[in-house]
Amino acid sequence: MCPGQVWAVDFVEDKLVSGRKVRILNVVDIFRRDALGSLVEHSITRVLATRHLEAVFLRYGAPRVLRRDGGPDFEVKVFQKLLLTWRVQDELVQLRAAPSESGISHPQGTDGGGRPSGGSGY
Repeated sequence: MCPGQVWAVDFVEDKLVSGRKVRILNVVDIFRRDALGSLVEHSITRVLATRHLEAVFLRYGAPRVLRRDGGPDFEVKVFQKLLLTWRVQDELVQLRAAPSESGISHPQGTDGGGRPSGGSGY
């Protein structure tokens, strides 16, 4: 594996002190463990997420593989069309996979959506 070949994308949710929800879409280069781009909004539509990912592709060049969970945000046609256009392999990972296997890391004790996982974390 080399830098830029395999990226991971994931959503994280949290609540502000005011109680308002905030969503973060993270794009990470697995090899370098660099955050390539984070989109932070109160609401992130599927189209907005796809546009953000395309902007990251334009800035760094598209990866060969994009790892993601099976969340509904990544199952839409606009997202799949982006991957097809850029010839990026879509790689689905299990939510409970260890961060070293998936390249997707969540805060200890959460499931990636800001919700408690019910376990002891990683």
